[in-house]
Amino acid sequence: MDINVGDNLSRKKGSYQMFVFQYRTYDALRKEHDAQIVQIATEAGLRILPDQWSSLLYGDLDHKSHMQSIIDKVQYCTYFMGSK
Repeated sequence: MDINVGDNLSRKKGSYQMFVFQYRTYDALRKEHDAQIVQIATEAGLRILPDQWSSLLYGDLDHKSHMQSIIDKVQYCTYFMGSK
């Protein structure tokens, strides 16, 4: 088996560059992080209110509306993906 280390490094570098481009700001990365956590919890059958999410992920209630929009998006996607 012939493994070309250069190809692996090029793929990793390309993936990293795509990641950096997609999540240029902390806010973009954090929003994706929060959405994935909410999606995992939703798929596991957990129903957590936006104020609870805000408290869990940020330690305050200031992000309640942000968490509500993420919950709405996850539920919308889950509903339409499941109804096909």
